[in-house]
Amino acid sequence: MIMRIFFFLLLVLFLAFLEATIVALHLVLLAVISLGVWLSGLGVFFLAVFAGLILDVVKGQTWGVSSLQFLVLALIISLYKNRFQAKKLWFVLPLTLICVVVNNLLSGGVFSIVKIAINTGLIILFLPLVKLMIKKDENKLKL
Repeated sequence: MIMRIFFFLLLVLFLAFLEATIVALHLVLLAVISLGVWLSGLGVFFLAVFAGLILDVVKGQTWGVSSLQFLVLALIISLYKNRFQAKKLWFVLPLTLICVVVNNLLSGGVFSIVKIAINTGLIILFLPLVKLMIKKDENKLKL
């Protein structure tokens, strides 16, 4: 489990560097949404806070702003995960759309329909990636 957390934080660090330098998309936000969909418990909240801190440090923003956004997002996902089938795309796509629009408005970014559509579409790639990272070894022999 420690290795999976380490790999997730490494992925977040890589995505934060991409987001801060090359790509003007909310990649860390998509990773936090995917993590919130697949995992449950307090670990999601801690990873969301750390992902926000990593993003703030890499982007040079005020520490804790992204952490607060990601923490609220993880809370919303955990509250609604039990009411809906959270692992289905019909739940994740509108949630991602709303989160990207709110994150764009809070960060002062340019409101671009194309950018929002690309961010929302990228969640289709992030969901299986995070699922592979957290998947437990089901091939182990159980005694």
